[in-house]
Amino acid sequence: MWQGIIRAAAAGVVLALAAPAGAVIKIDQPIEGIYGTAVAVVVGKVSKVNAGKGVEATVTEVLKGNFAEKTLQIDLAAVPDVAKSAAADAPVILMTGRKAGAMVHLGDTWLAADAGASPAAWKVTADRGPGGGGGFHGRTATLVKVVGELKAGKKPMMTAYEHSSWVGKFDCGNIGAGVLAMRSADVNGDKSADLVVLLAAGVKLYLSTGPRAAFKDATAACGLASAKAGRAAFGDVNGDGKPDLLLDSIWVNGGAKFTASKSGIDLSKYNLLAVALVDATGDKKVDAVAVTKDGKLLVFENPGSPDQLWKAQPPKALWQGGDEVLAAEIADWYCDGTLSVMVTTDNDLYCYAFDGRPRDDFFRLVGQKKESFPYRGKPRHYPLSAVGGFKGMLALDVNGGDGRPDVWVIPGNFGVYTLHLVNAGYGCFAWNTEGSIEKGVAWTPADIYDDGSQELLVVTDKGQLFQIDSPPFYGSNVPAPGGKAGAPVPEPYDVKRGG
Repeated sequence: MWQGIIRAAAAGVVLALAAPAGAVIKIDQPIEGIYGTAVAVVVGKVSKVNAGKGVEATVTEVLKGNFAEKTLQIDLAAVPDVAKSAAADAPVILMTGRKAGAMVHLGDTWLAADAGASPAAWKVTADRGPGGGGGFHGRTATLVKVVGELKAGKKPMMTAYEHSSWVGKFDCGNIGAGVLAMRSADVNGDKSADLVVLLAAGVKLYLSTGPRAAFKDATAACGLASAKAGRAAFGDVNGDGKPDLLLDSIWVNGGAKFTASKSGIDLSKYNLLAVALVDATGDKKVDAVAVTKDGKLLVFENPGSPDQLWKAQPPKALWQGGDEVLAAEIADWYCDGTLSVMVTTDNDLYCYAFDGRPRDDFFRLVGQKKESFPYRGKPRHYPLSAVGGFKGMLALDVNGGDGRPDVWVIPGNFGVYTLHLVNAGYGCFAWNTEGSIEKGVAWTPADIYDDGSQELLVVTDKGQLFQIDSPPFYGSNVPAPGGKAGAPVPEPYDVKRGG
């Protein structure tokens, strides 16, 4: 058997160094390691389904090694559930080992297989599950893209990352009680993150006076005294390089102040979970996107100017019914150019892609069941279903500014560690058991030092605002300044803060 590949992963990540700061966390069984170990890697498409028994597939590409066969016969009798769900035109991937064993990815799961009577025939012996390949626990169609990039010499997925710890807690003044949500961006071009704050009574804008310092209320001066919103997002709607604001409507950043647009958008009539200013139509123009609490996706198309009416696309149902969704974040969670929304309920985490692919739950995203995560045998890490009382969720990149949004789910019980999932790429996340979030009522990532790494701004119920630093770490995928990727870094390297 091909033991290096077919063994089921015991954990999604392995902590290679014990030190809490600067430690390297390695992804267990990264897909590039599996690909590198394989003798042959073959991609095919199911051409015939033999009900309950197996499939035949047409070989569409040989990515690695020598494989002269034009078809594959895959016996699925040992895995009846997979056999029942097999469908024509579904993708399949065969990775052969140095001996007789192989791994097959079919039906969005890893299958262990033995060689049959011919090079084209393979008999599946076990279903290893989504996490049976270690670092990759996504879907088969996605794996086709990943192995294609590996053939091209690229490194599509993270194999290791620096453990990131929050460092310091700095008082940034009092912005008043009653904060519901916050978002941050550099609105005036001074290379320092500013802050928009949402309150029941309206919107406030605070300008930065420097790192670890109080923010200055500039709401009236910046033209936002009359603005209202339940959710907020920054984005450049007119291509002038300045971050505009999506509140209940779009507000255009003129440099010195914001002006209400003529887009015709009015989000005040919707019960919103999340909003974003992102390209949702593929025309390289930033659109207005919103997801409602009942699961509807709303897209307002940018005609090229905020002073023209933005056409509303027909609402699209991402989900209907089920457990109440408590929080959501819109991002390119799959790191493949596809927008999706990550949502949390009291019992699970789901990702809904806007392109209609099947939703992914915690098991699919992490490769393991959520109940299987005690921390070193200690009870301080509970199953997700036992945390309850979620306060919110953040898309926050804290592992060196690699551009991949990480998931932070904030529990109501702050004695329980925050659920922190590090984005390895293509819908695969690694569990970080060390992360925690400062207690508060609202949070937002903010690039305080203009160095590509995101700090955290948190406000308490009394309105006290704090900056929590997350120094940039440089791991195997991120070269340290003056160094090369993979070089050991004993301490966080910090350009702006002097190390």
